[in-house]
Amino acid sequence: RDYKLDLALPKRKLQATATLRVVFSQPVSDAKLIAVVNGTRVEATKEVGSPFDYPYDRLLGETEHRRAWVCPIALFGDEINTVRIKVQQAAAPVTPVWIDLALV
Repeated sequence: RDYKLDLALPKRKLQATATLRVVFSQPVSDAKLIAVVNGTRVEATKEVGSPFDYPYDRLLGETEHRRAWVCPIALFGDEINTVRIKVQQAAAPVTPVWIDLALV
């Protein structure tokens, strides 16, 4: 499934990478998932915590409901950006309920 992010990138210099985090409605610890940003496959990371100081982050779901990917900042444009989540293998259907992108 594709998800569209309409970004207005800041004018200041950003770090070289951003973190894309997806929270699913059910545990995905056994699922094999791939993320593709604007046509480029990005690398998974085990850092699935909140990228920001958000006190209610645990309400979004437990660790086993989360996946995250590190994305080169150069992949993103000041426009509509496409994030594709591909399910290669899963015991049950997986449904994203939250997507955040940390550009710092």
